[in-house]
Amino acid sequence: MKVLGITAEYNPFHDGHKYHLAESKRITGADAVVVCMSGNFVQRGEPAVFDKWTRARTAVEKGVDLVLELPTYFALSSAETFARGSVELLSSLGIVDVISFGSEAGSVEPLQRVADSLAEESETFRDALRAELDRGKGFPEARETALSAVLGKEAAALLEEPNNILGIEYLKAAKRLGTGVPFVTVPRKGESHLMTASVIRRAMRDMEAERRYFDLLTYKIIMSTTEELESTPSGGEGLGNRLHNSIENAENLDELLLLVAAKRYPTSRLRRLCTQSLLGIDAPAIERVPYARVLAFSPAGAKLIRASKKSESAAVPLLTSLSKEAETLAASSADPASFRRSLTADVRAMDLWNLIHNRNRSAYSDYRRTPFHPDRI
Repeated sequence: MKVLGITAEYNPFHDGHKYHLAESKRITGADAVVVCMSGNFVQRGEPAVFDKWTRARTAVEKGVDLVLELPTYFALSSAETFARGSVELLSSLGIVDVISFGSEAGSVEPLQRVADSLAEESETFRDALRAELDRGKGFPEARETALSAVLGKEAAALLEEPNNILGIEYLKAAKRLGTGVPFVTVPRKGESHLMTASVIRRAMRDMEAERRYFDLLTYKIIMSTTEELESTPSGGEGLGNRLHNSIENAENLDELLLLVAAKRYPTSRLRRLCTQSLLGIDAPAIERVPYARVLAFSPAGAKLIRASKKSESAAVPLLTSLSKEAETLAASSADPASFRRSLTADVRAMDLWNLIHNRNRSAYSDYRRTPFHPDRI
């Protein structure tokens, strides 16, 4: 059985995802698909429009065989950490033969060239990057300018497109991790005949949930020290102080972000900082993915779960029941402290999502949920 790996957020699942899934299977000839999916909060720092269990079930109903949660620590991080976590998770299962991602470039080769250069970080690149940062540029712009000095403008221009950026980060992570799993990329279809996820999210915007989120965040900022706010993975550079100075003048999250934002601080980083603070995610960093939590699976997915558990090359345990397996797996982990910290963040993310959507925290707790399987309906 040839197994395809995909990283996705499915926030929510739409026609573009359906196309990518079908085209990836066609290109690779895969028999089964494993998806590494963000949980209740996505990489931009926002709450997902549907909870992770609902999105995972939808994915299986749309043709995915096994949905695994990317731990919150990695899902709620920079593109680099997000990509590293997802590539490590998929390649550590011992069953994934190829990984697919979407891109504007539509070809792996030019993206691989950029990824190799960024992974190696030549002295020329580092010096150019430092010089651009010293000029006050934000990191994305500074990196693109520095890369242009090494590979030329055409290669650097690949960093202007969001899906190219993630694809490059996947390839860079694979090179640094030494996974050996090959990649394919599917060209993104024109947006004229696709209702994109951003359009869907705007149509589904929940103002009450946003208000509850902001109220919780306001209290968190007021009650936290600058040092505590700075200790999140997205903190630093005086952002804790900027949050303290701005919260009194903000009526909602959008206003707060406008007050805090600056050229060096992308809005996505600020959103991640806010949610990381609410979830208590702080230093030290979690270096390796400690587990892969099963959210949903098809009959073929059940076979993949068994195959991964039996695989001698599997390097990450599968977690299907928090109440029955979590503590045993944590105790046997190479880093029990990181395992528990990561799992705590996942559970809190579910609790926070429930709170802001006015759902009973206990009834919908992660400890009471089990993976979706169509045979259980």
